[in-house]
Amino acid sequence: MDKGTVDRGDWNESALGYKNEALQVLRSTAPVFEQQRLAMIDGQLRTNQVTDPLVLDAFWTVPREIFAPDLKKGSAYVDEDIDVGHGRVLMEPLVAARMLQFAEISPGTQALVVGAGNGYLPQLLIDLGAKVTAQEPVAALFAQGQELAPEARWVSHGFDTIPQGAFDLILFGGALSKVPERYGDALGAQGKIIAPISGQSGNDGYLIEGRATPSTLSWRHLRNAAVPALPEFVQAPGFEF
Repeated sequence: MDKGTVDRGDWNESALGYKNEALQVLRSTAPVFEQQRLAMIDGQLRTNQVTDPLVLDAFWTVPREIFAPDLKKGSAYVDEDIDVGHGRVLMEPLVAARMLQFAEISPGTQALVVGAGNGYLPQLLIDLGAKVTAQEPVAALFAQGQELAPEARWVSHGFDTIPQGAFDLILFGGALSKVPERYGDALGAQGKIIAPISGQSGNDGYLIEGRATPSTLSWRHLRNAAVPALPEFVQAPGFEF
C-alpha cells in the first residue's frame, strides 16, 4: 500500500511537535481521508503512548476507510469500534495500536489472527513485516479479506480447529471470556498470545499477554481495554484470569 510522502523516520518527532515538514504539508494539503488518518495518529495514538514509529507507520500506510462499510467510511477514523457485520469490528485504533506495540513484531514473525474479519488487523501486521495467517469462518468476511489483505494466508474453517503452524504471535480480533488452552499449544518457542478479555459490564475489559515458556504459559495484564466480543468465544472454556 502507498506510503504517500511520509517515511518511517518522520514519526520520530515529538507527539505534539508538528515540526516535521512532510507532516506539516500533509496536514494542510492531503485528501480528506489522509488528513483524518494523520489526525488519528496525532490525536489518538501518539498522545496515548503509542510511540513505536513502525506501528505508527503501519497505521499511516493502511487506509482504514477501505475496510469500513460504505455507510461508515466517513467515521473510519473516529476513536471507536466500527461494526463490519457478522460479529466482527474494526477495532478502535488505540486498542489495535497498543496490541501491535505490545506484540513487538519483527520481519518474518509468524502471526495468526483469530476472527480476522475483513482483514484490517492482518494488513497492519503485514505492513509490519509479519507472515500472517488470517482465520475467518464467516464466508462474506473471508471473501472481503482475501481481496483487501491478499498477502495473508486466509483459512475459513471454524475456530474449533487451529491452522497448522507454530506461531510466534496469536492475536484475536475481538474479546474473549477466556483464552482456550489449545491456542497455547499452537505457539512456537517464546511465542506470545495477545488477547482482549471481556469484563463483567462490557466496559471494564482488558488486554492480556501469554508468553510461552518450556512448561506453561506465563500470563500478565497489559492495559484496560473495552473491545466487543467475538461471539464464538464468549463462553469458551480455558484459562482463568
